[in-house]
Amino acid sequence: MKSNLPRTIAQSNITLAVAIVAYLLSFALLRHDVAGGVEGGLLWQWLHESMPALTTSRWTTLAMHVAALYMLLELDAVYALIRVRTVSQLSLMLLLLAAMPTVFNVGAASSAALFVFYSLFPFFSTYQSDKHSHKMMQAGVSLGIAALLMPCTLWLALLWVMMMPGMRNFTPRHLFALSWGVAIPFMAVATYSYCTGRMDIITGALADVAAFDTIAYSGLDTRTVAGWCLMAFVTATSVTHAIYRSYDDKIKTRFLLYHLCWLAAMTVAAATVMPDEATGLMTVAMMPAAMLAGHTVTLLDTRGGRNYVFVLLAAIIAVAAINIVTR
Repeated sequence: MKSNLPRTIAQSNITLAVAIVAYLLSFALLRHDVAGGVEGGLLWQWLHESMPALTTSRWTTLAMHVAALYMLLELDAVYALIRVRTVSQLSLMLLLLAAMPTVFNVGAASSAALFVFYSLFPFFSTYQSDKHSHKMMQAGVSLGIAALLMPCTLWLALLWVMMMPGMRNFTPRHLFALSWGVAIPFMAVATYSYCTGRMDIITGALADVAAFDTIAYSGLDTRTVAGWCLMAFVTATSVTHAIYRSYDDKIKTRFLLYHLCWLAAMTVAAATVMPDEATGLMTVAMMPAAMLAGHTVTLLDTRGGRNYVFVLLAAIIAVAAINIVTR
């Protein structure tokens, strides 16, 4: 009976209902004073200037959260990343959002996170195929748009290239399609810059991609540090479990999970060396980390797994308490 407790908790609709209530309370009480801003890449600055009401509305934050939850559910439904039917990834995503109200708010990082995660859909569909260049280009365009929203995410395109051999879709045509897709949004900006005689627009966008600020942790507040520790814990434990149990999955599922592992680990690690972008990078890492954590709590049915579920919930509650006390 006890050995099935983690799976029962993970798959229970009661757990999802509790997570929804916790999220709604957090959204109503802790996110009411959080607004969007002008910080971000070229595209987000243009959106903010054109539609300031939309880019500072907390209801836009709610819409982004709904989109994130839908993509988590759809990715698992399409590619069966978790071997059993479950909503654990949704419950954990809601709990993470409730515990960290300063993360995944309306802004450049949240928009970029959605585009980065969306790019997984066309990229995963090219598994073991060399005839889906349009899908690879679609993934590249999504990554390029994310880079115009949050410049530091452009380097994640290298991860997509790195995973191609394991996905058995590495061909010159696919590599060119992905690269061309990433370049298309920047080419659109360059065309606009040329036609308007304002070449500083495209040069500024490229400079933002190459910019790297001095590492300084003095500007980090308690909530950001607590959130990073939680994301690092969730990512480290989930990635370890996914790799350890990977040979229980099908070969295709294994490499899809590997991609999520690298995506979550790279963004959390990047937050360590880019503290100024820590909140934004944690936003990008939250969706793949929630999917991996859902995979972990659903498939761990040992005594250690039961303890992990309780430790994870305790960590989430602790971070939520820190955010309440220090707000």
